[in-house]
Amino acid sequence: MKDFKLESNREKEQDLEFVHKSVLVNEIIEIAKTVFSLVENPVMIDCTLGLGGHSLAFLKAFSNLEVFGIDKDLSVWPIAKKRLSKYLGRFFFVHTDFSNLEIIDKNADFILMDLGVSSMQIDNAQRGFSYMENANLDMRMDLSQNINAAEIVNEYSYDNLKSIFLLNGERNASRVAKNIVKYREISPIKTTQQLVKIADISIPRNYRSGHRAKKIFQALRIAVNNELDSLKKGLVQASQMLNEGGILAVIDYHSLEGKIVKHFFRKLSSPSVELNLPELPSNSFPKFELLPKISPSEKEISDNSRSASAHLRCIKKIVIKEN
Repeated sequence: MKDFKLESNREKEQDLEFVHKSVLVNEIIEIAKTVFSLVENPVMIDCTLGLGGHSLAFLKAFSNLEVFGIDKDLSVWPIAKKRLSKYLGRFFFVHTDFSNLEIIDKNADFILMDLGVSSMQIDNAQRGFSYMENANLDMRMDLSQNINAAEIVNEYSYDNLKSIFLLNGERNASRVAKNIVKYREISPIKTTQQLVKIADISIPRNYRSGHRAKKIFQALRIAVNNELDSLKKGLVQASQMLNEGGILAVIDYHSLEGKIVKHFFRKLSSPSVELNLPELPSNSFPKFELLPKISPSEKEISDNSRSASAHLRCIKKIVIKEN
């Protein structure tokens, strides 16, 4: 058994500033300490590498840690690689979706999923994620995949479009879907601002706080990237890949993914609960302990507004003691 090693805090100010943009990083590090202090050479899997914030924080904090970083958006890797350049001997990038987590073929002591959209994807208007800028309607996280948001709005049936928006809680789903079908009969919907215009005429002006196109864009992003199915598959694989005493930590940001994570964790910690979740192989899951949910502090929300809706949910694989 070996104590974890905390490295001295000598990094450049810009590196520290970058780390603190990662959501709930300090809380996650504290949870990881309870695991890594009992492991000689701990292994972590960062299922959503993004620009490398969480991986960077972990590699700085634990000098004996090996990290596998996964992301299906290959464009993030050059930036993350530069940020992680001092740690490439202990960091390994894997270009895939976390629904293919098992290709790593190595168990881990800590697995992290940050389900938020990368700031680089949101801030880059040309990716088509934002309703605040005009760009081609894309929304693909993996630019090598074929289907994008424009294909969905121009080719999916009224019923399919309505279902996509309803699933994301858009109460005006029927009207939005109907107006999309009407609009595309006149002209293809190719840009984000065309879709914003449809949202504006479909949703009452003071219907809710926030932008009227928010739920529409979010629903399309989820559909384009098959996010909910990927999450379900990734949770199953992550649970199977944990070492004894290991922790699976998930940061979710909206009710759809939060419900999936919460119910899956309940299923693992209380096997008697019957839920509509991915099929769990019979007797393949040992007992798990559900840890308390954590939300960002007021200070973190003030420093990083994108953390406001975040919830950190963790589950721990119970150590089986020999008689």
